[in-house]
Amino acid sequence: MKALLSLFAIAGCGELDVSEGPVVVDSRFADGVVQIELDRTFEPDAVRLVTVRSDASGALDLIEAAGESFVEGTTLSIELADPPQENDVYRAIATRGDDEIDLGTVVYRTGLERIAVASSSPADGASDVERNISRIVVTYTGSQVDCPTGTPGVADFHLYSVDPALTASQQQNMYPNMPVGFGFAPMLACDAARNQISMTLPGPLLGGSTFRVDTSARATDGTTVARSMTFRTRNPGLKTSITKVTNEIYECDTKYPFSTSYRCDIYLMGMVKTRAASAWQINSKFPTNGDWSNWAEDTSRTFGVSLPVVYADSQAVD
Repeated sequence: MKALLSLFAIAGCGELDVSEGPVVVDSRFADGVVQIELDRTFEPDAVRLVTVRSDASGALDLIEAAGESFVEGTTLSIELADPPQENDVYRAIATRGDDEIDLGTVVYRTGLERIAVASSSPADGASDVERNISRIVVTYTGSQVDCPTGTPGVADFHLYSVDPALTASQQQNMYPNMPVGFGFAPMLACDAARNQISMTLPGPLLGGSTFRVDTSARATDGTTVARSMTFRTRNPGLKTSITKVTNEIYECDTKYPFSTSYRCDIYLMGMVKTRAASAWQINSKFPTNGDWSNWAEDTSRTFGVSLPVVYADSQAVD
């Protein structure tokens, strides 16, 4: 069958800076090479193509799939060092200098499947999805879903993150009745009247991450359908706290008589810049009144449970 490649350009967050990066226009797959068409000429220092795969037990493996890369005009080509598998979800990351630029999510499919999935929530390819959604829902069309009577597991419904900043063991990984150390495991529910299968989530999802959903369902007529979908969660809010303050300045104040060291009067200014604000914001001063007086070099103060907050905003960081 003809190989197809779907690429959804998405905004970066956290460590992935897209403020000055190129925009993905189109993508192609040919002879083991991913070709990404950009809106401008862009020559990165390095390129990563990362995917996360699941085995039959639900264990995850992080795959670095990028081989050699080269640029021709506005087209960035990446050779695949690892053979792609059906429904592999890749993250393409380019590095130039100290900046990492997110080039989007790439989904590899060998051909169009017989469509039996009518819709999903979140929708396939959706972005800016809330982190605290309570469940993933897949609605089927055509034949009637045959609700499973046994104990569902990873082969029936599997949700996991595809995040290049995390190792395989750090990826968020959820499937029905999975073993958990404490709390609740995700649970599968089947609604025959609505022709839906859903999985309830035990807690919030990672922010600013691409998630892959692998589903499998059987119809009452004996036919089966398997489908993989992706969505991206909203960037998380930001909170910055002080854990420790150390004076590393020597001779910053008048020398005290009969003393071998110079002392410092110290205070801190908390400054945070976000692309949403488009300007530096002076948000805080520590201590609030006055300063930490008469500190010698290498004097430190470690804060305990109540950490001073430099900046906090529950709204998503752009």
